[in-house]
Amino acid sequence: MTGFRDVIGDIPGIVGRADGPVRKRWGELAAEPRVLTHFDYWSGNVLWENGELTGVVDWSGASFAPRGFDVGWCRLDLVLLHGTRVADAFLRAYEDAAGVRVPHRELWDLFAVQRSHGEVEGWLPNYHDLGRTDLTGRELSHRHRAWLTAT
Repeated sequence: MTGFRDVIGDIPGIVGRADGPVRKRWGELAAEPRVLTHFDYWSGNVLWENGELTGVVDWSGASFAPRGFDVGWCRLDLVLLHGTRVADAFLRAYEDAAGVRVPHRELWDLFAVQRSHGEVEGWLPNYHDLGRTDLTGRELSHRHRAWLTAT
């Protein structure tokens, strides 16, 4: 299993508005304790039955990384699909289940949104497969920009 720095490197190659804040505090983020990380934790990789989580699939990219990596990525996905309230509910549920708060949560959100810059329109087929055929590439880009601004 690869490590976080093996996959991301010492400082991520991000640009734009997130670059300054994330780069400035990257040492703090990278120094956070490692946990088992899915590395692609989003709605399409979780299985549900009768409203109960029954599994998480596609662990091919699993690694050890700060918990904020997966949490930020999942929150971005939830914002794109369902909005901020659902992303915030996920964060509360995650922290309650883990028994710890996610350190530097705002920076991990910023990292995720900037890391996905220019890619979200390509996620549309995956979201359509989840039944969100109401979403368009334009709407995803709009939601992505709005989340960046809010973050």
